[in-house]
Amino acid sequence: MFEKLSSRERNLAFAVIGLVPAVLLFIGVFWFLGKYQANDLQSVALLKQIDDEEFKMETGKKANRRRAYYDSISLPSDVEDASNDYQTWLKGLVRDELQMQFKSLTPNDASDLKNKTEVIGQRRYYLLRADGTLNQLTELLSRFYSADLLHRINSLKIIAQNETSGSNKKIRTGMLAITAKIEVLSLKTAADDWEFLKGFIAQRAKESRFAETNKAYREMVLRRDIFGPPNNTPTIAASPKSSYLSETDVELTLTAKDADEEDAMTFEIIDSPVEGVKLNPSKPGARTASMSIPGQKAGRYNFKVKVSDSGFPAKESIEEFAVTFKDKEIVKVDPPPKPDPPFVNARETQITAIVLESSGDWRVWIKVRTTGDRYKLKAGESFELDNRKWFVEEIKPTEATLRVDNKLLTFRPTDRFVNPRNEVSLEVPVTSDAKDVPEKGAKVELESDIAPKPRTSA
Repeated sequence: MFEKLSSRERNLAFAVIGLVPAVLLFIGVFWFLGKYQANDLQSVALLKQIDDEEFKMETGKKANRRRAYYDSISLPSDVEDASNDYQTWLKGLVRDELQMQFKSLTPNDASDLKNKTEVIGQRRYYLLRADGTLNQLTELLSRFYSADLLHRINSLKIIAQNETSGSNKKIRTGMLAITAKIEVLSLKTAADDWEFLKGFIAQRAKESRFAETNKAYREMVLRRDIFGPPNNTPTIAASPKSSYLSETDVELTLTAKDADEEDAMTFEIIDSPVEGVKLNPSKPGARTASMSIPGQKAGRYNFKVKVSDSGFPAKESIEEFAVTFKDKEIVKVDPPPKPDPPFVNARETQITAIVLESSGDWRVWIKVRTTGDRYKLKAGESFELDNRKWFVEEIKPTEATLRVDNKLLTFRPTDRFVNPRNEVSLEVPVTSDAKDVPEKGAKVELESDIAPKPRTSA
């Protein structure tokens, strides 16, 4: 084949044949490199996919751990029980532990907590109202957020309270009116039988440590009190009685108030109408002092006292109060009231009938309406009425004469024994040897309805 080729063609053929392996090798290298790069890209894609899946798995694990954590700090899924437990804890924290002036804790109706369209729990809001100092408010926020609960304060309204002193100056009292809107969650996946209060009792030590570690921050907040001026003006009050006995020594208690708790107080008498008045603080810088006033004559005495604090610049207040001395009053004792006069049964006693018996004797029938006693008496017999002896002196067909207290009284049937015309003094009992005659079943005539006027015999 090569014999027919010229030398030049033969050399060219050998050159082409020699280049074929190089070309094939070059093509093979590029093919290999292409495959290698494709595999590398695929490997990178697979690694990225693996990383993505691992990230999703880790994110899922974190979400599960967070959800488990939320379940552990969520209020019980029973909204009503959860609300009762939460209110018990929060009231106890504000009123009992922090000693704040608790006013109210009002829950609102629960609403659904949703993730897209799925209901995952309940949300409830509470409105807390209380009065307290800045220190108590700082402690409340520290204790509130140290409690592992699904709750938060959505809004907090703070109003500094003022008071008017005796000189009509408004000053800060150091008390704050606090209104907080609180949001609390109850997840459906939370336990129903979680012993809420016991869990919080176990947290007391943790909360105490948290409060101790934040003590420096609280002190910084208290020093930079945004609810009061650099130094508040103190006030002073005394509460004397309406009056004291003249010439008797008096001791009053003076009380100073200042919203700056660290300020020391100084008392001073600047005007006194009485000599010998003394001021004695309970201790240096204390907010109470005793004021001793020697006994004085009857009259009204006005005193002026000044109280100063140790703030910078120092503030002071002057108040005036009065002490009244009075002479001892002579107590007029009214005589004891006269006792009511004894009830007189004679006024309700009358002759019901005068009858002639078969024996020829006259007998008078007498009835005491108040006691129900009845007497049937002959002349010479007697009966007892109002602790006195009444004697029958004479009996006539139309009237009878009786003797009592040495007086003779004549009565007709239906006449009362005592009337304005023949009143008898019944103060002293009369004794007599006359014999009481018991009622006997004698033969008598019917009682007469005749009621003639009584006559008095000498």
